[in-house]
Amino acid sequence: MDLRELNRLSRIKPLIAAMEKELSGKYAADTVTGSMKAYPYIKHTVTVHGYVDREAAALAHTLAVYKREYQKLEDYIAAIHDDLLRAAFRWRFIDGYSYVKIARKLGGNNTAGSVKKQIYRHIRENA
Repeated sequence: MDLRELNRLSRIKPLIAAMEKELSGKYAADTVTGSMKAYPYIKHTVTVHGYVDREAAALAHTLAVYKREYQKLEDYIAAIHDDLLRAAFRWRFIDGYSYVKIARKLGGNNTAGSVKKQIYRHIRENA
């Protein structure tokens, strides 16, 4: 995964939240009772569910695609073995922190430049 893709995926999180908010209330579900067409006319319950219009269904499909892509980002970060580097990736690409804020959170002798260099080095070596 390269830096361009990491940055693109990091911007998906607010889109997912906005889509989920827009879709809330556009999903309907209900149960109905029916029976077989022929004897012995056994009664059974059927659940009917779906989105109220095509626009909502299309938005739900796009939301599912974005969630799968965002999961790729989370999986990539979870696969990083170094705990501090994994935390730096999470703060940068999931939480959107600046390199300065990440360096402060990591503590020690870390600077914004050193954190950025570590992230870029990891991306370059694992591309």
